[in-house]
Formats: sequence, C-alpha cells, structure tokens
Amino acid sequence: MTADSNRVAQLKAVLAQQKRILEGLQSEQQQYEQSVQALTDQLESLRAKREQRQSSLQELQANYDKYLRSLRATGDDLESVRDKIEDLKRDMADLAAALVAKADVDVATEALSTFWLNLNGAIKAMCPLSPQRLQMLTEKFMMDVLVQNLNLSVFPGLEIIEQYNQLQYWLDDHNNNNDYYNADDALTQLPIRLRQEVALIVHKTETDKSSDVYRARHAALQNNWKYLYSGLVKAYPFVYQHDKAEPDVHKHYGARVQMLVEKTISLGLAIKGMEEDITAAAVMEGEQPFEPDTMIDEDGQEDGIVAFCICPPFVVGNIEPVRTLLKGRVLCVPMH
Repeated sequence: MTADSNRVAQLKAVLAQQKRILEGLQSEQQQYEQSVQALTDQLESLRAKREQRQSSLQELQANYDKYLRSLRATGDDLESVRDKIEDLKRDMADLAAALVAKADVDVATEALSTFWLNLNGAIKAMCPLSPQRLQMLTEKFMMDVLVQNLNLSVFPGLEIIEQYNQLQYWLDDHNNNNDYYNADDALTQLPIRLRQEVALIVHKTETDKSSDVYRARHAALQNNWKYLYSGLVKAYPFVYQHDKAEPDVHKHYGARVQMLVEKTISLGLAIKGMEEDITAAAVMEGEQPFEPDTMIDEDGQEDGIVAFCICPPFVVGNIEPVRTLLKGRVLCVPMH
C-alpha cells in the first residue's frame, strides 16, 4: 500500500468517526429538542392549570363576596363604613364651626360644662375656652349623642329591642361559656346572623309608613333630634332665634341636625348588617393612657392621659385581637 493510500484510509477513518460523532450529536439534539418540547408542553399545561385554579378561586371569592353582600342590610363594606364615619365627622365639624363662629363664648362655655358631670373640672381647667376648644367640645357633644345609634345593642326601628337584646345576650353568654368555641361554628355565628337578618328586615321596611319599623325609627330619630337640638340651643341660643325667623326650613340649623341624625341611624343599620362586629371602643376619660395605635391626639401629643374623647376609636372583630378601623380623636393631659 502506498503512502497516498494510507493517507486516504486515515482520512476516511477520521471522516467516519466524525460522522458517527455528528450523528450522535444530532441524536442528542433531537432528544434535547423532544425533552424541551415535552417540558414546554408540561409548563403550558401547568400554566393553564394555574390560570384555571386562579379563575376558579376568583369565581369562588366573587361568589363568597356576593353571598356576604346578600346577608348585609345595605351595600356597604368595611371601607365604605369607614368613609361614612369620616363623612359624619366632617359634617359635625362643619356644623360646630358654624355655631362657634356666632357663639357667645361665656354662654357656650357655661352650657357645655354642664353636659358632662365627670368633665366639669377638666373643662374649667381649660377656661377661657378658645374657639378651637369650644368647637372640640361641641363636636364631642354631637358625637356622644349620636354614637349611641352605632351601638350594636341599639336598633332604631325595632320595637322589640328589649327582647332582641335579651336573646342576643343569652346567645353570647352560651358561646362565651362554650369550651369548644369555634368562630366558624353555626351556633357561634347565630348572634351575628340574627343581627344581620333583623337589620335586613328593618332596612326593607323602614320607608313603609304603615309599618311598626317606620314608626319606631321615626320615634328614635325625633328623640335623637330633640336631645341634640336642645343641647345645641342651650349652648348657642341664637340657633333657636335663627330657625324661628328663617322661613326656609332647609336653611334651619335644625335641618342640619336632622341630617346628622338620619346619617347616623342609616350608618348604624349598615354596621349592624356586617358579618363582623364594628364597635366604638370605650375610652375612660381621666384614666386611660394615650394609645397611639388607636388614638390621635388633638394637639399632636404622643403620650399622657386621655382627658377628652372627642370621637372614639372604631374597631372591627368578634374576638380578640380586634382591628382598628378608624383611630379615635382625643385630647390628653400630662401624666402626674
């Protein structure tokens, strides 16, 4: 065999080897491509399943939210309730500002100091009252009167309120003494469902003038109006003279008071229709330390003892821990 023949044989052997390597690489590439396609298909299938699950979860959530809304007396939720409380506070502030602008400070101070027997000394300590403090106390008076309608045990429009509360207390007492308390248990939910159903009935019939609900609601509105209006007239006597002389009832201070009462009673009904308790937290004036998580001080103070609660904190929850829906507005004095 010649040298050239050997050279050709070697080249053929190398070429054959490289061809086998290339075929092997092509086979591997084909396998990789098949694996990639299989993984891509699997990924797309997982994505489709995830999207389907998300869609199903969204549908379940939407159905659940729809179910919750169907149980409520009104179309409100926590956010709208909070907004309505804020709106009510703004209306009180606007009315108070209008009253203070025309006030006889001495008369107003003397009257306001009699509204709270336990705060007489604290009010006198601030005298002479500045317009800001006079407005603060006026807003406090309005809130103290109207906030009762937001109480879960006060049900304007329900004539059998005593019997209703007796049943509610009995159910609550039974649940509190139950060693196997479960927030999702049907019996545990019964007091809430009872409250929601009563709120729904009241809401549906409160505009029917022939119904006992309408009469009871109207009586509650009138009682609230009389108490609030007479208190404001005592502090601001010009209110009565203005309303007596003004022929347009829509321009009366009494009409603004009635609007406040109407708004509060409607807000109270929305609160009672919720599936969670929304309550005005009790604040012990003259005793309770300032709580930054639930309170805002009138003067921006960060500690002290609450001397005046102008608006209580509103909290959400049926069991501890409760959540703060809206911080309360207070005025503190230094700790001794």
